[in-house]
Amino acid sequence: MAITVVWDTWIKPGAEVEGLRLTRQVWSEMRAFQGYVSHELLVDQDVPGHIMALAPAVHGGRTYLAPVGSPVASVLGRLEEVSGVVGGAKASNRE
Repeated sequence: MAITVVWDTWIKPGAEVEGLRLTRQVWSEMRAFQGYVSHELLVDQDVPGHIMALAPAVHGGRTYLAPVGSPVASVLGRLEEVSGVVGGAKASNRE
């Protein structure tokens, strides 16, 4: 079954350049994951630090494209905004 992964992240103010670099690295590493097809990164030009990835993938009943355990994803996670409002809009990955 084909699926599309939508990955929406908000990087903390001041860490946007490093966050984009790490995001690119994480998605480059995704090429090695089972089910990976391709991806496209979308960088919000109006809200610094808002990055989305769209990734069509093949889903065989299990979760794929999860960078769990990736050292790069771990560092990127520390740069993500986790509370509050950025650019006047709440991010979907915030609690």
